[in-house]
Amino acid sequence: MRLLFLFPVAALLLTAADRPEPAPPAGIPSSAVPSGTRAYRYVDPQGKAWLYSMTPFGVVRVEERTASPEKSDGKADQIRVTEAGEVLRFERATPFGVSRWERKKSELNETERAAWQRARQSAKQE
Repeated sequence: MRLLFLFPVAALLLTAADRPEPAPPAGIPSSAVPSGTRAYRYVDPQGKAWLYSMTPFGVVRVEERTASPEKSDGKADQIRVTEAGEVLRFERATPFGVSRWERKKSELNETERAAWQRARQSAKQE
C-alpha cells in the first residue's frame, strides 16, 4: 500500500524538477528576472535597470531608482524650532494652519532631531 503511494509521488517530484522556468509574459523582455509576485527586473544594454509589473491594464515599465541616504525627505526643512531649556518647541505650517508641539530633548524622533540640528547650525552662522 505504501509503495502505491510512494512511487507516484516520487515520479511527480522528479518530473517537476525537470521543468524549465516559465518565460515572462508578453511585453516583458525574455531575459527579465522575476522579482516578486507579478513583477520582473530587467537591465538593458546601457546598464539602466527597469521594473516591469503586471497590472489589470497590462504591463507597466518603470525605471528602478535607488534611494540615496544622504538626501533628506524635506520634512525637517519645513519645521521651525525654538529652544526653551530641556524642551524644544516646534512649528510647522500645514494646510489647516500652523501646527505646534513640544518635545523633550531626550524624546526626539529622527525628523525633529534633524530640524533641531538645522536650527542650531543656522544660529551659529548668523
